[in-house]
Amino acid sequence: MDPNNSRSMSYDSLKILLQYAKANLRFELSRRIPSMRLMEKLVPLRIDKLSIGSHGVEVNGLNYEVRLKRHFTSDDIDLRGFLFDYTSPDGEWDLDEWGFDDYSSENTITPGDLVLQVEGYGPRQGDRSEQRMNAIENHLRFIEWMVAKKSEEIVRLIRNWIENPQEVGKSLSFEGGEWSVMNTMEQIQSLFIGVKRKRWIRIPVNNFSKISVSYDTEVLWRENSKFRLMTIEVVAV
Repeated sequence: MDPNNSRSMSYDSLKILLQYAKANLRFELSRRIPSMRLMEKLVPLRIDKLSIGSHGVEVNGLNYEVRLKRHFTSDDIDLRGFLFDYTSPDGEWDLDEWGFDDYSSENTITPGDLVLQVEGYGPRQGDRSEQRMNAIENHLRFIEWMVAKKSEEIVRLIRNWIENPQEVGKSLSFEGGEWSVMNTMEQIQSLFIGVKRKRWIRIPVNNFSKISVSYDTEVLWRENSKFRLMTIEVVAV
């Protein structure tokens, strides 16, 4: 058919066509042709199978899902509030630009907003109560004290190995909470001179050896808490 001689389909003809079109085809037409959306909504929709899930719906065997995705490299630290792993970057909550929980969708919802909430859970504003915040602050002070104590022990060990060079190959490993391990690494990098990257530092000892301090990219889970393995090792230059 010559496209130059084609005619616009009449309103009635289009209604009949939509009435017998498959549901998924109608969704696609409505998405691609905005001018058809009003008419498409007026024509009864025939659905053979409909399933409604936590993240979307299934219509006649085709899934439509809405999810929050975060793209990150293996060296990135998981954002707080997300149970991310490196094979499934799905998130249950929305985050602001700084990586903290975004509660705005619970207060003000405007047309077109994407509201992310775990099925069966109510609003999370209770987590921000004064009593809850005080409990978090007290726990944080305790954790900071524990981290400082552990960091001091590791720093003393590194200083001892620098003053008393160890044989190449000697190593020690420590398993600690993710936050604790990362803060210990920051402290070590601020105190010692060496080649530094995000997860490791190489501290020169003499012409033959250097001390490597690093923590693994792999996250270990212990009773719903994240842990990482930190290793101190003497390596050859």
